[in-house]
Amino acid sequence: MREPEAGGRPPMPGQIAEEGIAEKLASAAPARSPEPAGPRDYLVPACAAGLAILWSVAADHTMLSLALITICGVGITICIFAFFVVALALRGGLRDLGGAAKALLVACLLLALAPTLVSNRDLRMLNALVMGASCILEYLLLSGCAEDVALSLGGCLRAIGFFFVEQFSNTAQLRLLSRGSSGEGRLRSSLLGLLVALAILMVAVPLLFSADPVFADLFGRILGWLDDGLFAWGMRAARFALAFVAGSGMLLGLLHGHGRSVGRLEPHSPRRASTSSVGTMLAALDLVYLLFVGVQFAYLFGGASSPAMFGGYAGYARSGFFQLAAVAGINIVVVLASVWVRRDAERFRPVVALQLVLLASIVVMLASAALRMSLYVGAYGLTILRLLTFVGMVGILSLVVYATVWLLRPEFPIFRWAIATLLCIWVAFMLSGPAARVADFNVDGFLAGRVQEMDVYYLGDLSADAIPALERLAARSPEYAVEARMQVRSLRAGVDASGWQERSVAEMLELQKLEG
Repeated sequence: MREPEAGGRPPMPGQIAEEGIAEKLASAAPARSPEPAGPRDYLVPACAAGLAILWSVAADHTMLSLALITICGVGITICIFAFFVVALALRGGLRDLGGAAKALLVACLLLALAPTLVSNRDLRMLNALVMGASCILEYLLLSGCAEDVALSLGGCLRAIGFFFVEQFSNTAQLRLLSRGSSGEGRLRSSLLGLLVALAILMVAVPLLFSADPVFADLFGRILGWLDDGLFAWGMRAARFALAFVAGSGMLLGLLHGHGRSVGRLEPHSPRRASTSSVGTMLAALDLVYLLFVGVQFAYLFGGASSPAMFGGYAGYARSGFFQLAAVAGINIVVVLASVWVRRDAERFRPVVALQLVLLASIVVMLASAALRMSLYVGAYGLTILRLLTFVGMVGILSLVVYATVWLLRPEFPIFRWAIATLLCIWVAFMLSGPAARVADFNVDGFLAGRVQEMDVYYLGDLSADAIPALERLAARSPEYAVEARMQVRSLRAGVDASGWQERSVAEMLELQKLEG
């Protein structure tokens, strides 16, 4: 680390040289002294307490709060929406937000909505990774960080450190707010107001019970928590305390615009990988991949036969799709890395030509993988993994296009465009109801005679989203009627046993059918 400047003031994050990822992340939000408190500062503890209560209720059925993020449905949707509503209210709405920050905010809300629309646990876990990264980056933008800084590779890495450090670096400001301004004792006044409210509710709640039996039943369930053991209440208290401190720190950091302190790193010493090393690597790869491309055009796309095709053309064409998609993903990383290691050097045309050849081979690999996958799916049906492979190939193809533009136009902001495109692809995928689409494709294909095999137990593992397709299969296929009905009963029993936080819209509709 650099020594403090004259006057004892520590260097700001934008002044720190490139001395290691750990130091950069740790310095994204240094410990702060209390700042002058404004009127909105005193709203932060109340807002944080409300968010902490909401989070504690939503996560009450889980041992760890992480489960709420990764597998829950409507519970995590409500929590994320509530946080962004509070955050926007405290910062004064959307003013001073750039177009990219607004677009990313919409993406975050759609990603938070996805668990309510999708019941499949595996898809929820994958969505949690995308949603978490997007929300962390959006928090940095809402906190005042410039878009050109945040929407860069270094900015995304530093957003992670800023997000986690900011949660616990504003405790001094929080203690100042608890003491109040000029010794007025705001905390004691708030407690007095709470006691008065409790006294009034002791009279009003029994009257509400007698007026509305539905409200009485709901309130009775809430009071049922009092019968839980000491361990359960200890977990609730710890969860609330942690969520309150973290939420207060994040809201204070956002309110005071701490993201503005996250700036660009100082110019680093130029790094230029030699032309010979990069060119030799690319030439060796291109030679192998060009041979592979020739085989694809001769045998796969051309339909030729060969003794090497074990199982004939059909068996040859229906294999290798996962491997090809993986190699295509590796190669796009190689292209981007080969440009990055020579980012401070002039573009050398032979090297650029080799990179373009590698990009062209990726397109052929993607076409080969898509054709093989389509033939396989047409015969044996669709799965979540196969559908994810198609989505991954679309994402890789978009990166190939952007990498080509970047090679020809070095000023092209590839990172920003890549983030936007990949987010759009994932949001569209999640909101399309993937599990329901898989079940519909398999059942309709089997009933029409296109799909050769039907795995009813796999459809039952998809989630409650597959219930309509299973009911259709039970009604129209005597061969699988018993198995399909068994899976439907099992899925509905699971919905009935789950908590409200875990449910999706499809599961709520099924629960209504059960109760009706």
